[in-house]
Amino acid sequence: MRVDRRSAIRSHGLPVRDALIQEWYNGREALTGDGIQGAARFRDGLGRHGDFGKID
Repeated sequence: MRVDRRSAIRSHGLPVRDALIQEWYNGREALTGDGIQGAARFRDGLGRHGDFGKID
């Protein structure tokens, strides 16, 4: 959520193209750090149907 908030603040008032570039560079670390691994866990069944018991 912090990354999303920071992107919104930094992108405010920028042209759309510049705001999208800002969004990419701001969120890239979160995507490569946790996002890909989290998506893989979800793909493998963790967290589906509201079952969050085995998620760390």
